[in-house]
Amino acid sequence: MMPDFGTNAPPSNEDIGLTVAQILKNPEPHIGKTYRVTSRELLKPQEMADIVGKIVGHKIRADVLPESMLLKMLRSYGFPQRDASQVIHYVKDGHNGGFAINAPTTTVQDIVGKPADDFETITRRYLKNNPMVKQSLLNKLRTMGIMMKATTTSKWNMAKFEKEQEFPVFKNMMPSNDSEEWKSEH
Repeated sequence: MMPDFGTNAPPSNEDIGLTVAQILKNPEPHIGKTYRVTSRELLKPQEMADIVGKIVGHKIRADVLPESMLLKMLRSYGFPQRDASQVIHYVKDGHNGGFAINAPTTTVQDIVGKPADDFETITRRYLKNNPMVKQSLLNKLRTMGIMMKATTTSKWNMAKFEKEQEFPVFKNMMPSNDSEEWKSEH
């Protein structure tokens, strides 16, 4: 199972790096411009899960992970609370369709001169030599341990934390794809 982050054209770190490097080599034509790096195709969550499943050799299901469980998972992995508080907003925006707007882009092709990596290429790169992907008794026991730890970990009180950190409080917030102003600018 993997979280449903919404329809997206997720870019590779390599394509982001190549794009930034090209811009830094010759910044003048890019002054005042904003770019969005994406992969080649817009994929639904289950399509991404199917690609991951094809690579690892078993069926994977994309499912909406409740915020409380996502926070427990992040905390049990040692993810910093400050970062987790922002991840929640990111996931909500993606799930509400914010990453599908105007995707995919041709930014990598236009700036770097090569097609953007597709999701299967990206996934193969990250999973190819990952020992956790192999089906083994040890990995199954590790996975069970991770799930047990996550389910027994207490979740953070994000409202309290964000107030203590003096994070800004926004009134009348909406997902980006519901904002006509955001859509016209992006």
